[in-house]
Amino acid sequence: MRPRFRIAHMRLQAILPTIVYLAVTIGCSSVDPDLPRVFPLTPPDGGVADGAVVELGWSDAPDAETYRLQVGLAPEISRGLVVEERTVDAPRAVIDGALPDTVYYWRVRYRTVSRRWSEWSGPWRFGTFSGIPRMTGPNAGAYLFKKRPKFSWSRVDPAESYDLEVSLSAGFDGPAAVSREKIETTQYGVETALDRGAVYYWRVRARFPGDVAGRWSGPSSFELVDAWIRSYGFYERDIDFKAYALAATDAGVVVGGTLRAPGRADIIVTSLDSEGGVLSAFAGNLRQYDELVSLDYQSGVLFSAANIGSDEEPSGGVWIAAVDEAGVVSQTVLVSDGPPTVSSLAALADGGCVLAGERRRSDDDSADGWIARLDSGLTPLWAFAHDVGSNDTLSAVVVVDESIVCVGRVDTDDSAGAALWVMKLDVADGRLVWQYLYDSVREDLPGGA
Repeated sequence: MRPRFRIAHMRLQAILPTIVYLAVTIGCSSVDPDLPRVFPLTPPDGGVADGAVVELGWSDAPDAETYRLQVGLAPEISRGLVVEERTVDAPRAVIDGALPDTVYYWRVRYRTVSRRWSEWSGPWRFGTFSGIPRMTGPNAGAYLFKKRPKFSWSRVDPAESYDLEVSLSAGFDGPAAVSREKIETTQYGVETALDRGAVYYWRVRARFPGDVAGRWSGPSSFELVDAWIRSYGFYERDIDFKAYALAATDAGVVVGGTLRAPGRADIIVTSLDSEGGVLSAFAGNLRQYDELVSLDYQSGVLFSAANIGSDEEPSGGVWIAAVDEAGVVSQTVLVSDGPPTVSSLAALADGGCVLAGERRRSDDDSADGWIARLDSGLTPLWAFAHDVGSNDTLSAVVVVDESIVCVGRVDTDDSAGAALWVMKLDVADGRLVWQYLYDSVREDLPGGA
């Protein structure tokens, strides 16, 4: 071999390892666009991660030998904005050390056993925001009447908006009854009516800068009861309506009260069906001032009790009326020395009723507890006034088996003031069976109320 060719050959042998190394390196750095890209698993794109220990996971590439991970502060991840870069052997990585609350972008590519690189995936994004809205309404386990409820929650910084979900499923794995994204306030009123008689579950999450969705709150539940709310108004000037009594009937309910106008007061009785529709209404008066105070219903008969009077005779007695299913009305007025005032009425199975209230004493302005029984024709069978303290009144009465139980108030002359008064009477003749006073101050009386 000629000397100059020998020298060239020797030089080639000297640089051959470098050529091979460069060829391998170039081959390792080559990107194969046909390789499938990986995709994120945790956190999902646009999700949140724990800022103290961030766990990143992505799909496994069958031919991957290693993975290259980059985490940056912008979608275009450049060297100057990279906060983490590493090579790992498995499709997951854990970043230890607290990351400040902000939005991060990350991407992954892999190298195959044949030393081909995939293209970069992503970029994906995640946030390290930890705030979760506190649900403020409806309260957990609430019973709601409105078919379009309003939801509210606390503000979370630095949230830009909020997402709301309402579902019939506690796991939110069924069709959403309400699904609303990017609500800019901390409350939302449902636009489409929900179904009554159903239990609903709801949750809310914050949406942070970078459109990062935070963690869901709750869930919390409420029940939309199968009920109704109605408003019945009297829209005439100088007329005031107050409801004092309510009774359940076979058709629905009956509401009773008083219509007040200058110089007069009339009773009003309105019958409603099971949906609150008005079946009938009656308004009228017997004297100048009539105040309906109690209603009860038994075996197709509606009983009403009202106190009546006038400017000349403020306490004019008690007006009792009974209306059967055919609309036949029976009525009577009870008066006596020291006219009674009724507070409560209870219907009896025999078609009569029992009244409880007070009767004014003739010698002063005080009163005795008063109770009376009427038969089915509203004729008094018996009536008694009970004098226990300096001023007594009975405010409610119920019928229990063959007995009558009344509750009221007794004013005493000593420092104890007033006491709760409960007594039991025989329904047949009004005989006193027992009575008790309950006072939290006086030691000689049982109980406390």
